[in-house]
Amino acid sequence: MSLEKDGSLPSTLDILKISSSKALSGGIPGALAMVIQVCTLMPLRTTFNYQYRHGGSSTVTTFRVLYNEGGLRRFYRGVAPALLMGPLCRFGDTAANVGKREEVLHLSFIPLIMPAGVLSLLDSFKSTEGFPIALKTMAASTTAALWRINLTPIDTLKTTLQVQGPKGLSLLGIILTAPVLTYKGIFNVQTGEKIKMRGPSILYHGALASASATFVGHFPWFFTHNQLSSLISKPADDRFFLKLSRNALIGFISSMVSDTCSNSIRVVKTTKQTHEQPITYPQAVSMVICKDGVTGLLFRGLRTKILANGVQVDTGNYYYGQGHPMKPHRIRMTHNLLLNYGLYKKMEIFRSPRAQFEDLTRFHIDDYINFLRTITPDNVQEYSKAMARFNVGDDCPVFYGLYEFCQISAGGSIAAAVKLNNREADIAINWAGGLHHAKKTEASGFCYVNDIVLAILELLKVHPRVLYVDIDVHHGDGVEEAFYTTDRVMTLSFHKFGEYFPGTGDIRDIGAGAGKYYALNFPLRDGLDDDSFLAIFKQVLSNVMAFYRPTAIVLQCGADSLAGDRLGCFNLSLRGHSGCVDYVKSFNVPLLMLGGGGYTIRNVARCWTYETAVALETEISKDLPYNEYFEYFGPDYTLEVQPCNMENKNTPEYLQKTTCVLLENLRNIAGGAAPSVAMTHCTPYKAETPTLLYIPEKAGNMPVVSSKEEMEPEDADKRTSPTFNDRRIICDEEMSDSDDDGFCQKHYNILL
Repeated sequence: MSLEKDGSLPSTLDILKISSSKALSGGIPGALAMVIQVCTLMPLRTTFNYQYRHGGSSTVTTFRVLYNEGGLRRFYRGVAPALLMGPLCRFGDTAANVGKREEVLHLSFIPLIMPAGVLSLLDSFKSTEGFPIALKTMAASTTAALWRINLTPIDTLKTTLQVQGPKGLSLLGIILTAPVLTYKGIFNVQTGEKIKMRGPSILYHGALASASATFVGHFPWFFTHNQLSSLISKPADDRFFLKLSRNALIGFISSMVSDTCSNSIRVVKTTKQTHEQPITYPQAVSMVICKDGVTGLLFRGLRTKILANGVQVDTGNYYYGQGHPMKPHRIRMTHNLLLNYGLYKKMEIFRSPRAQFEDLTRFHIDDYINFLRTITPDNVQEYSKAMARFNVGDDCPVFYGLYEFCQISAGGSIAAAVKLNNREADIAINWAGGLHHAKKTEASGFCYVNDIVLAILELLKVHPRVLYVDIDVHHGDGVEEAFYTTDRVMTLSFHKFGEYFPGTGDIRDIGAGAGKYYALNFPLRDGLDDDSFLAIFKQVLSNVMAFYRPTAIVLQCGADSLAGDRLGCFNLSLRGHSGCVDYVKSFNVPLLMLGGGGYTIRNVARCWTYETAVALETEISKDLPYNEYFEYFGPDYTLEVQPCNMENKNTPEYLQKTTCVLLENLRNIAGGAAPSVAMTHCTPYKAETPTLLYIPEKAGNMPVVSSKEEMEPEDADKRTSPTFNDRRIICDEEMSDSDDDGFCQKHYNILL
């Protein structure tokens, strides 16, 4: 049916007839076209609805997960309600939008309809005839939104089946004989009882969000469509292909803008509709934000939905560069595992403030920090001399966002230290920290800013003695150097030694001046296994705790000491590595846990996730939960890091001899007792909000030295400087190509 050529307004009966015609779309051919359309797009629509509910993963990853759940059939769960929804939605949209200015450009699956149906009704009354077009468009959008409320039960059934698969019917209570379902052990109510609990009204959950999404989506669509229509000239009628292309471009861009504006509402709607228990809108919003942050609320599933409209979105990340073994992306992988294991429910997670210039220069010199915040890949040619001076270039490359990366890492460690100082936590964790090679005046070993030193300086405001323990495969030279002449900080490092970066950490490096015997180094050989490591670690640490009696501990948990690390040479499993965390925790001293090295990123995420669980005294499954980076952990998809059959070159005799030397050094501490210090009054800083977590003033008279040369005894010719060793000894594998380079192109944002 078409409208009258004379421009007269259609009657209500005419509108209903036109709507019915559009809904049925021309009999059998139209119905067949609609079936083809729904069946063709069903996989994409199932995918973005699944992403709306579960968040995280890329389109390809979600495709794989859904396919593994039930093959091709899994994508067509809910196809029957979808086929029913098609003509009903079209009926409502057409009834709301039909009128004398109607222009239907039925392109692909996008009905490009000018908002004129309600205009006909408004134009029929003198009191509303003169309303602005914007107000009339709002009325049309409201009509379409109210119609969607009537369709909510069908939409609930369709969406639940798409998200939950074959268990969707039992979840709603349509089939009450289904087995009991729980959500990660949190809810113990039978999910098949939703209708029994709340009655049929449960099918209308999400109705308000559905109507709101329709309303919010209408305005941006029409605004964008009208703007582009006026900007892009219309081809002549005989240029059919150009005319079709123009309409397609305008339609797709309009849909993209509309989808972006309404996406967060659709995420909340889907979460509320498909949750295992009846939940409120605030609860749905809170769940999404707790898991994926505000970004998840705004953009979950959006790329897939836009992909359905023929548009793909690219995102960026912090990236050291092609072939570089350091992957900041591992932090996001760890965070995602923590969320999907549900560990976040047992701890406070906050986004720390970025460290500012004044914070970073509490240890580093001003010139160096000024250089870091100035240098970019675009101006490296102008700073060639400064790059040589500050050791930036090869293993410490210049990349986009370098200074922000340093601010985030250091800010997290400083904020965690403040939490401990204020007694707001017993254990604080910053897996983005632990960059222990950075020096006062230069970068080293993939590290630019030494967040560990900055955190210890913060702890020293309250704690008289701080113990630093390093289980990274590389020696913690930057931290040892910073506190080499003070007894306020004892450094204890277990590391590979001998023609291995950074070349420091000899057992004879024991500190100088007031710090003599307060630097302990346990040099190790290749192939260190769990039993050997735990035996020496516990023996040495128990004596350190007895002699030094620290009031706070900083534990650097570098994961490159695990078996199979690209740059490591130890043979530890998670049992050996996490056993150190468990033992340190057993002393019940305020503990700051930091990240560090680790260059097989899937094992880094496994390690730090498991050690978070150890800190929380929580048992977690060895089988990994589905997460955004699930494909990284194949083929076994477990939490295990298995040791290999490499030879342990650390003989019992060698380990025992080295242990005896370290214990003797402890006994040489003056008086055999922990040092005392006269503490000035320092009021612990109380942060009112998570963005104000640390004290910006200088660290007072804390003993910090500029370089190891200044700390050396008079007979310095028997030793070489760390800077010299940094440039002389480089492991052959340090800059090898990475098998994981492709993964680094994914979105990255450090979360603390």
